[in-house]
Amino acid sequence: MKFLSQLFEARGIGWTSSAFTKARRKLVALYLVIIAIVIGLFASLVVLQVSENAAAQKIPAESQIVLNAEAAKALAISLKPGETIEDTEYILEENTLHYIVGFSDGEDVEVDLLSGTAQLGQDGVSGESFFELFTDDVNEIIWWIGIIVFLCASTVSAFVASLTLKPIAASIEKQKQFVSDASHELRNPLASLQTTLESYIRSPDRSRVLSESIAEDLLEEVKRLIATSESLLALEHHEKQVKQISSCDVSCNVTATLQRLAHAINTKNIIVSCDISPLPLRVDTHDLDTILYNLLHNAIKFSNDNSEIKINWDGRKLVVADTGLGIDAKHLPRIFERFYKTDQARSFATNSNGLGLALVQEIVSSYGGVIAVDSTLKVGTTFTVTL
Repeated sequence: MKFLSQLFEARGIGWTSSAFTKARRKLVALYLVIIAIVIGLFASLVVLQVSENAAAQKIPAESQIVLNAEAAKALAISLKPGETIEDTEYILEENTLHYIVGFSDGEDVEVDLLSGTAQLGQDGVSGESFFELFTDDVNEIIWWIGIIVFLCASTVSAFVASLTLKPIAASIEKQKQFVSDASHELRNPLASLQTTLESYIRSPDRSRVLSESIAEDLLEEVKRLIATSESLLALEHHEKQVKQISSCDVSCNVTATLQRLAHAINTKNIIVSCDISPLPLRVDTHDLDTILYNLLHNAIKFSNDNSEIKINWDGRKLVVADTGLGIDAKHLPRIFERFYKTDQARSFATNSNGLGLALVQEIVSSYGGVIAVDSTLKVGTTFTVTL
C-alpha cells in the first residue's frame, strides 16, 4: 500500500513531515478499523448468546413427565450394560426435556423424559455440535472472546508500534545529520568573518577604514550566510505551507525567472531558448517559481561563457538542459541530498550551500512527481521534472 511505503521512507527531516504524518494517520485509522471489527464480532456473539438465552424454551402445558431421574438412569443403563455413569445433565430443547447420561466409555444416552424413549447420543454430552457446546455458557464465551480481543489488540498494537518507531528513528537520524550539516555550513562563513575581523583588529598598521579587499571578503561571506539562511527558511516554509493550487501559465513563470537571473545570463553571454506549450500546469505558483529558479540558477552557474540553455514544457514534463560542465556519474545518486556538493560546486561557487536541488525534489515529491537528471562531464546536464 502506498501509505505504508511512505511510512517506511519517512520523507522529510523530521517525523512531523507531511508525507509521514499522512501515512501515520492512515495506519492508525487501519488499526482502529481492525479493533472495531474485532469488537463488533465480539459484541455480535454476546448479543446472539444473550438472545438465545432470553428466548429459553418451555415445556408445553399439555405435556407430562413420564420418567424421573432414577427411571431415566435405569433406562440408560439398559442400553449400556456394564458401563459406569460418569455424569448427568438436563437439557430443554425443541420443547422436549432430555436427560443426558454420560458413561465412562465417552458415549451418552439421551432420554426423553416426556415420551419415555432413549437413544444413544454422539461422543460428548447430548451429541451437541462444537458451537453448541462452546456457547452453552455465556460467561465462558465472553471470557474466551475477551482473551481473543486482547491478543488481537496486542498483536496489532505491537505491529503498529514497530512500523511507527522505525521511520521515527530513521527520521531522527536524518534530523541530526541535517542539524550537523547546517551547523557546518553556517560555521564556515562565520569563522571566515571572525578570522578576517580579528586579523584587521590585530594588525598594527591597520587604517581606520576597512580596505576594499577586506570589505569584499566580508560582503561575500555575509552573502553566503544570507543564501544559506534563505534556503533553510525555504525548506521550512515548504514543509509547513498551505499550497494554493491554480492553473499556471508556465511561460509567464519562465519569463519572470529569467528576468531575475538576467544579470548572470548577460555576464556569461548565455543563449536561452524556450519551447513552452500553452497548456497550463496546476501547481502552486510559488513552488513553480522555486523549481525554475533553482534549476536555471544551477544551469547558469555551471555553464561556460557563450553556451546555451534550453527550457522545454510540453504540458507534462518540464526540461532544463545546459551545455555546461556536467556532473560526474559518481555524484548523480546524491545530488538531491541536503548540503551535498559535487567537486565542481565546491571549487566553482563559494556561496553554494547544496540545498537548491534538495528543495526542488521536496517540492516535486509533494505533488507526487518525479525529477530525473542526465549528465555527462564537459557535455552538459539535463533535469526533467514530471508533475
